[in-house]
Amino acid sequence: MTSTVSNRNLVARIVTFAVITSCSLAFAARVAPCSKPPGGQVTCEEKQLASCAVDKQTGEVNGTCRNPPRNMTASQVRAWALSQVLEKNVSVEEVNKLEYSIILKRGHEDSNGKTINFSIPEGPSESDTSPTPR
Repeated sequence: MTSTVSNRNLVARIVTFAVITSCSLAFAARVAPCSKPPGGQVTCEEKQLASCAVDKQTGEVNGTCRNPPRNMTASQVRAWALSQVLEKNVSVEEVNKLEYSIILKRGHEDSNGKTINFSIPEGPSESDTSPTPR
C-alpha cells in the first residue's frame, strides 16, 4: 500500500515537472545578463528591450524591460534601443556608425559609470515595413 502511494506521488511529481517545463519552453524570452558582481540576469518578453545596468562604484543594479514604440522599422528599433541604453538620443542615421554597430553586436557597453548588458527585440525587416500598394 505504501509503495502504491509513493509511486503515485512520484508520477504526480514527474507529470507536474513535465507540464511546467513544457509551458516555460513555449514562451520565448529576451535575456540580458548582469555583470559580475553581482551577476544574475533580467528576463523580459521577446518583444521587449532587456537591459541590466550595474553601477561600477556602488554595485547598484537596474534591470529593465521596455516596450519599443509600435510600427518601427528594424533601424528605428535599433536607434530607439541604443537611445535607451546609452541615455542619449541616437538617430536612425547614426545606427550604422562603427561605434554603435560594435555596441549592438556585443550587447554590452560601459557608459556613465555603468556596465550595461542588453538584448534588443527584433524589428521587422526593412522590406516588411514598406507601404502596401492599394
